[in-house]
Amino acid sequence: MALWHGSNASPGSWDWSLESLILLPFLFNVGTPLFFVMSGYCIAASLVSHRKRGGHPLAFLGRRLWRVFPPYWFALLGFLLLMAGLDLAGLERLHKSPYGLELGTAAELDLSQWLGNLTLTETWRPHLAGGQVNVITRVAWSLCYQEQFYFVCFLALLFTRTSLVRFLALASVAIVGYYVVAMDFGWASHLTGTFPTLWHEFAIGLAVFWRLNLAPREATKFVVDAGLVALLLLGIQLGQASVIAASCFGLALIGFHRYDLAWSAQCWLTPLRSLGRCSYGIYLTHLPFVVITAAVLAEVGVTGFWGRALLTVPASVGVALALGMLFSRHIESRFAGTLRFTRSAVTQNSTDQEASGQVREVAPLAIAKRGDPVHSQLQLGVA
Repeated sequence: MALWHGSNASPGSWDWSLESLILLPFLFNVGTPLFFVMSGYCIAASLVSHRKRGGHPLAFLGRRLWRVFPPYWFALLGFLLLMAGLDLAGLERLHKSPYGLELGTAAELDLSQWLGNLTLTETWRPHLAGGQVNVITRVAWSLCYQEQFYFVCFLALLFTRTSLVRFLALASVAIVGYYVVAMDFGWASHLTGTFPTLWHEFAIGLAVFWRLNLAPREATKFVVDAGLVALLLLGIQLGQASVIAASCFGLALIGFHRYDLAWSAQCWLTPLRSLGRCSYGIYLTHLPFVVITAAVLAEVGVTGFWGRALLTVPASVGVALALGMLFSRHIESRFAGTLRFTRSAVTQNSTDQEASGQVREVAPLAIAKRGDPVHSQLQLGVA
């Protein structure tokens, strides 16, 4: 996503020129679909482990709220203070530049939008309170969806005892089917910002986890493979880049599964694994630094295509990654401990791991521990 937003510093129309070929990897904004697929996989692992050890459903939900909201609130505060500081210094042009996405300020939010941003409900809040959507950080919209996904999984734990996988499978069919029907009848606008619109990407991760870890027979594995191929073909037919990216990534996780252990031992991938561990902090904080760096370089004369492609994009992304890693180390890591709910008490465990020993969560993304079957793919994908 940092590369995607960094590439906004180098706009241009598509043709078969060398310039367009350089930008080709960044034209399709595939970061978010990959994020939802990885999230679905890792949440599936967490659900199964949570059920095996008999954890309370509130523990599942509480851990995710604790990991997501406090770092997000810190990042939101920093974002608003940075925008206010630029405005007070007469540098509004640095976040309203034509060489990057425009970033808003606290003054642009009304009371209901403030509430929507603080509670990560802004994408669907207008359905209840009216008004326009204004996700002030411009990246937290995906967290708004993620929280809805978590709540559905919490309900799965709450209302099922033994048939968790079946419940999620039937729920996925019902949710996706409902969205298809809504589109056919022209109701899709009423679902804007709600989880049914993107559940299929999250469900791909759920299906891949089940296929690689729980599927009892080869025939059932084939059903998942065929479903992903069908979804890929449908995405191609409809021209939906996000569907294509999500289904391709799901197939890649399956196809490269056999190489995971070997790849996880490669030392040259260590930098990417380090970025993966800081992915949430980078996600929360990267955009303003990408935008400001691009604007500063534009003011000193870096406005041509090659200057922007070879200097602005690498520099803005590099600054964003460095500062995002600092945020992750000094702020986000303080919430790496998880709140454990039991029927008699609430305790905090700073080294909580899933009982299976296979997955350590880094919400909303998660990274498999070294040696886990999907370790290398998740680390690379998150980075």
